[in-house]
Amino acid sequence: MANSEKISKILELKNLRVSTLEKLLGVGNSTLRKAVERNSSVSIEVLKKISSLYPDLSTDWLFYDKGEPIAVPSLVANPPNPKEKHILMRLALKENAKPIPVTNIKASAGAIQLYNDEPELIIEYIETPLITDAVGTIEVKGHSMAPKYPNGTRIVIGEKLTHKHLIRPGEDYYIIDLNYEGYIKRLYKVPGDDTKVELRSYNEDKDAYPNYQLNWSEVIAVFRVKAGIQLT
Repeated sequence: MANSEKISKILELKNLRVSTLEKLLGVGNSTLRKAVERNSSVSIEVLKKISSLYPDLSTDWLFYDKGEPIAVPSLVANPPNPKEKHILMRLALKENAKPIPVTNIKASAGAIQLYNDEPELIIEYIETPLITDAVGTIEVKGHSMAPKYPNGTRIVIGEKLTHKHLIRPGEDYYIIDLNYEGYIKRLYKVPGDDTKVELRSYNEDKDAYPNYQLNWSEVIAVFRVKAGIQLT
């Protein structure tokens, strides 16, 4: 597979525009676009930057054209027995680590706890081939995201985003601030101010659930919401 084809595959896997990937890599405008459009070569230095930005990509595939694009088929370290129910996992918020099993039986999905002075999100393990990049579920509490996500719905979250430019305006995300509070919201860019992000609820009662803004400096983690599951 030519390097330009690999770029196209990465754009597909990561749901990125060419221009966004160029910004994340710090390469010149149109560097990747021209390579994709003309099916021309991409330098090894660019591939190294991509490998550093996305450690889940297989280096064998990226550099040697061997195997599959994603290096690790499971996003969970030592996956538990999927036949067991309500298995809780700890997910580090400030590093790109895989979830590990919870040993504190008092923990609950959606809680944020300190472990060795580092914040970790408690998620419930989920195994579903129908949702790619799923790392776990969190229970929705409250009515701000109704009717799409009623109180008690479980949302499936994907991998933690590595950069704010990966936000797709109007889509649903689980965002955690410096106070270790988590919110399920639609995120929007603030026109003319890339230091802030706007959070919006689905509930149309804007007196109870108004739109508001956060400084990106107040945000410690953002996860894309992959799906909502209503338990019966």
